[in-house]
Amino acid sequence: EFAKDKEILNLRWGGLEKQNLRIVHNKIMYVIKQITSGYELYEETVEMKHCAFTYINGCSNGYTSIWSIKRKVNAKLEHYLTIEVRKNKIIQIKGKRNRCANQTDYDVIKLWAHEVGLVIDTYY
Repeated sequence: EFAKDKEILNLRWGGLEKQNLRIVHNKIMYVIKQITSGYELYEETVEMKHCAFTYINGCSNGYTSIWSIKRKVNAKLEHYLTIEVRKNKIIQIKGKRNRCANQTDYDVIKLWAHEVGLVIDTYY
């Protein structure tokens, strides 16, 4: 069983051909990075206390991509938001413990989406 878990954590995938990015909004730096391995997805899930790891099959087969947004606080990058993208559309935005996005979150995500050519689902 442990070997199987280790195999899942060692999975890697190509992801979307969109760049990782740094954005400064209201004098705060945000780092947006695509998650492309089982280990990164697991780490995001643990740090954010949500279920992103359950998307590992969708990520590894190219159906969906998960992105991590970290925010610089006191010279340290902290996990801030997790984004799900499907077919160049942002379909899910969650903070720690599945917190819903606030206006500042949307402002940062809109800047990023515009920069890399993504659209935000009308649900948001």
